[in-house]
Amino acid sequence: MLILAIRIGDQTYAVPTRWIVEVVPLVSLRPVPQAPSFLAGVCNYRGRIAPVIDLGELLNGEPCQRRLSTRIVFVEDPVSQEHLLGLIAEGVTETLELGDDPDHRGTTVRAEDTPYLGAVVQHEVGLIQMVEVAALMAPERRLPELLVGMDALELGP
Repeated sequence: MLILAIRIGDQTYAVPTRWIVEVVPLVSLRPVPQAPSFLAGVCNYRGRIAPVIDLGELLNGEPCQRRLSTRIVFVEDPVSQEHLLGLIAEGVTETLELGDDPDHRGTTVRAEDTPYLGAVVQHEVGLIQMVEVAALMAPERRLPELLVGMDALELGP
């Protein structure tokens, strides 16, 4: 499996590349009033309205540092493939191949409040925790509710 390694603080996480649409520099976001703190806002991505999650806020309770290396990783909903979701990361480091090596199979320690965190795998670059894109968009995260009607928003170019 090919993964994209991303940095949040001093930790490395990864997103499977099969769900990634594009990685772009951080752009201006339109805030969503009364949204959960991890929802940084929405943006116009190639004519589509996409909510953007700040992974730092979601995972560590602190927003990602805004740097030249800060990126938005746009992923598609693995279930419906109808919606896009942006993920803010402090940096996108590299793509890595997770092969059949037993160390790459990882171990999953699940916490009830963080179903979007998957297996922790050992790689040459160190320990990497997988981000489960499908779980980020699951009904209990309330994102599908936020996605409904977003196509009707007018954000301009």
